[in-house]
Amino acid sequence: RLRSSPAGATIHYLTAIDWDVMALWQKNPVEVMEQSNDDQLEVPAGVYVVKAVWPDGKTVGPTRLRIDGEHIMVKPTD
Repeated sequence: RLRSSPAGATIHYLTAIDWDVMALWQKNPVEVMEQSNDDQLEVPAGVYVVKAVWPDGKTVGPTRLRIDGEHIMVKPTD
């Protein structure tokens, strides 16, 4: 499960293998990332590239994560 803290971020995600294939094809993988505005996003266990964007423009990622439980994406303070 992925969630943002504070809530309200749009979570972008893509499996790591899809990210790597897009990069090999010299395509921008950010353009094909799935998006969710859910406060708690359920995804199958695996390795993902994830990014969170809050309404004020603060961003975390994209970063590669192994998800096998809950991961909280925390909004930057600066």
